[in-house]
Amino acid sequence: MKVLADASVWSLALRRNEQNEINRTLTSLIKESLVVMIGPVRQELLSGIPDRAAF
Repeated sequence: MKVLADASVWSLALRRNEQNEINRTLTSLIKESLVVMIGPVRQELLSGIPDRAAF
């Protein structure tokens, strides 16, 4: 079964360095190739990056 992670989950996981349940779960799903990202979610995340170099 694949899991579709919403932009809010990705945003929370990417902006925080702390290890919390969301980060651990998302990391586990990524390692197991079980999480998917659709185009609109990718675009929403990329549009929220303020630094052009990080983009």
